[in-house]
Amino acid sequence: MMRPDRKTGAPARGIQLPVIWRHFHPLAGKLSTAVLVCLIAGIVTGIASCVGAVGTPNPSTGLGVTISSAARSVQVGETSTFSAVVGNDPNNQGVTWSATCNLSSCGSFSPSTTANGVATTYTAPTSVPAGGTVSISAVSLGVSGQSATVTITITAAPPPISVSLSGQPASLQVSVSGNITATVSNDSQNKGVSWTVTCGSASCGSFSPATTASGVATSYTAPSSVPTGNTVTVKATSVADNSKSASATITITSPSGSVVVTVKPHRSSVTFSQPQLFTATVQNSGNT
Repeated sequence: MMRPDRKTGAPARGIQLPVIWRHFHPLAGKLSTAVLVCLIAGIVTGIASCVGAVGTPNPSTGLGVTISSAARSVQVGETSTFSAVVGNDPNNQGVTWSATCNLSSCGSFSPSTTANGVATTYTAPTSVPAGGTVSISAVSLGVSGQSATVTITITAAPPPISVSLSGQPASLQVSVSGNITATVSNDSQNKGVSWTVTCGSASCGSFSPATTASGVATSYTAPSSVPTGNTVTVKATSVADNSKSASATITITSPSGSVVVTVKPHRSSVTFSQPQLFTATVQNSGNT
């Protein structure tokens, strides 16, 4: 039945939208308002005019897939999380994930299928693809034709950290100090090194400070007694990457003793005017 026009009271003409809405009500949760209007218009003008609207996802009207991630770039071999929400997915079937790029392997997802809003972990490929980007797609499993794609940048790994030592003494007397410097290459955060020492005894010496920035010297103090094997090994380990280090061996010696002179023979008796031979031996002297 036609309802009268509210302003004039005259019978309304044409198709009444509420009647059409009730007719399509079972689809109301699946179709956008724009599509419904297009379908209503299609009753009069021909349904072919609505094909484009039906096939175009529009997240603002409740259809389509939306991908969320804080990542805009991922380093080769590293991971990042992505999640997707499908509009009007009544059975919460979620999405399936895929990645495309100019490599045979563009990375992987775990899991490769997720429910609405549930995150997946993406692992970037081990090398940078041509063009430096990967396209990540989420395709709806429950709503036909609905998907979304985002493009992320794949970056190369930074050059590896390396550590080198300089200035270390070849030998030190017990309890004596000497300076050692570690230089760390490609330490972008300038975290420097931590210092350790090992030897064949319980006490091997100490450092002050025990952690230094690249190019800053530490003072190493030798132990108070000569360790077993007479040597210690000092080691500088990168704080940023503890798999990178450098080491050096230092010989620990006892302090030089006092000069001792020994005369032989210790006792002797001689006859007046007769010669007597004496021999002197000098120990711990740098001179002869």
